[in-house]
Amino acid sequence: MDSLKLSLVLLLILISKVESYAQPSKDRLKDSLLHQYNSEQNSKKRAQYLLGLCEIEENSSAAVSLAEKAIRFTDSLGLRDENAKANHLSGIAWKKWGDYNKSAARLNTALDYYEKRSMKRDISILKNDIGETLRASNNYNLAFSFLNSALEYFTSTNDSLEIAKTYNRLAATQYEFITKNPEFESFITNVFVNKLSYNEAVSLVPDFKKSVDTLLNYISQAKHYAVCCNSISIIISTDIIYASHLRTTGQTDEAIILFDKIIADINQFGYFTELPLVLYNKSLVYIENINDTPKAIELALEALQLSKKFDIRLYEYLINTVLQRCYITSGDYKNAIAFIKNNEELSKHFVFEELRLKLLLEQMDYQFAKRETELKNRSLRLAMLLGFFAFILLFSFIATITVSRKNRKLKSLLDELNTKNNIISKQTDELKDAVASKDKFFSIIAHDLMGPFGAVKGLTELLIDNINDKNMKGVEECASVILKSSQKSMELITNLLTWARSQIGRMEFNPKILNLNSTLKESLMVLNESANNKNIELINNIKDDTTVFADKDMLDIIFRNLVTNSIKFTNQGGEVVVWDSIRNNKVLISVKDTGIGIPEVMLKEIFSLNSMTGRPGTNNEYSTGLGLILCKEFVEKNGGEIFVESTEGNGSTFHFTLPYKQIYERIERQKN
Repeated sequence: MDSLKLSLVLLLILISKVESYAQPSKDRLKDSLLHQYNSEQNSKKRAQYLLGLCEIEENSSAAVSLAEKAIRFTDSLGLRDENAKANHLSGIAWKKWGDYNKSAARLNTALDYYEKRSMKRDISILKNDIGETLRASNNYNLAFSFLNSALEYFTSTNDSLEIAKTYNRLAATQYEFITKNPEFESFITNVFVNKLSYNEAVSLVPDFKKSVDTLLNYISQAKHYAVCCNSISIIISTDIIYASHLRTTGQTDEAIILFDKIIADINQFGYFTELPLVLYNKSLVYIENINDTPKAIELALEALQLSKKFDIRLYEYLINTVLQRCYITSGDYKNAIAFIKNNEELSKHFVFEELRLKLLLEQMDYQFAKRETELKNRSLRLAMLLGFFAFILLFSFIATITVSRKNRKLKSLLDELNTKNNIISKQTDELKDAVASKDKFFSIIAHDLMGPFGAVKGLTELLIDNINDKNMKGVEECASVILKSSQKSMELITNLLTWARSQIGRMEFNPKILNLNSTLKESLMVLNESANNKNIELINNIKDDTTVFADKDMLDIIFRNLVTNSIKFTNQGGEVVVWDSIRNNKVLISVKDTGIGIPEVMLKEIFSLNSMTGRPGTNNEYSTGLGLILCKEFVEKNGGEIFVESTEGNGSTFHFTLPYKQIYERIERQKN
């Protein structure tokens, strides 16, 4: 079920593609507009041709560059209508690029201008695009507000095409909203775990059924109006949303049939660049819903071949990911590692592509300034007809200004180049760290995780032999060891998955005011058995009224890992004490044990991946050190810091800080 949730995120990329569908070929139109832009002398017409190029450009990097150039060009000419349009197109381009903050800023600039001029249709089209940006950034309630406002206007003007687009975006937003609600979790459990039919599962979750009915209504309306205005692109996009809904709700046969129809439509109408991602999503049906790994591999390899043909590297990255999973599932680790390495190379490409875009924008600024200078020089040459002396004086003045400006610009560019070089160097180091983290992750899987599983396998075989021989001697002991090995494996897997989710940004962060004592009590409840097995007393000295501002799930993981660590390295009959105090307007939480302490050589890097040495506990308990890595990441994520005091042989005390409730209240007062 966790893998299903992962695939949902990837499906959403395809659902958001309605605006990317266009007529199969735009090369002639692009060439025509580019020629007119370069040859036109009238500045306003040149601005309009530039805006036309922005509208038809499909490559997100190029679209951002053109739109930002249009903003600067129209602003320098004082063309306000065109400047608002350029901001609108820039907002759309930045959304496609993935920078939702810049997208929202540009779209709001355009909206302010449209509202001042009471341009109702432009306002409604813009609200549609703002709603799409809000959807992409998971702000669903606000997205619904903008989209419904746009729908109200388009309905009043009977604009079928814009109504179809708006219902399509409402359907995409509703689909994402459904998959991230608690009711969806209950439904998925009933379908995939309890093996209920779709109708049975829906009937058990009334709120989920209402949400699904709303989604189906949006889909129906979008297709109705798309048919009215003969918009094939919107029909295909809406079918994709419905196919995604069918797949994620376990209606597998219907999903496959609809994906096949979508593929046929794409081939018929020529939207070939979208075919790789549709095939990719169809492969997910086979690996997630049907568990047909060979078929999933076949579809994914076809999608990968097309992605390379069209040079769509984001699709390559996603398809490589599903192929990794397929080959790991089938036990073909050689191919799995090959696709992991492919994605490492693609990740480097994405990093340098972002840097290239930033450098391109800087170069564009410089070229635009240079273009302005050339236009001024052309005007000055014409002014030479007014008189020789006036020309000499004016030329000398402009030459001085130009040289000074170029020198300043050159110095600024050199400084910026050094800054960019430093950024590249830093990101290269970060990439090396990421590769090292990946290597450590696989080292744990290959060594630390296989150990307990090997023990379970060997003891299970011995247990079966004893049972077959009707020799009950040692059976209970073997079962006990198997249980302990399984618990060790589960603990490691839990920490590995939590760490992996935090590394790829999949772990939600929802800080709120928490009672620290109650939170600790809940965490200690699951640790009492481990402590009792070693006759270790767990003491909660947190004050009853202490509150903090933090994410509850992350705080639970911090408590459980620190206390578990103390139990592992404390001898029989020891104790673990947790208490709190106030330090620099933050709550300082301390976890102290009477254990064996930590060698000085390990203290410096105890919160680093390099320190994960797997030191055994006092009863030879299994330990990798990954729990402390998670503690450090989650403490810092919550605005705190963590450190340790220990002397070998005299126990250890781990300290970490969290924001105090008063800080949150002060922020709220400032907002009001």
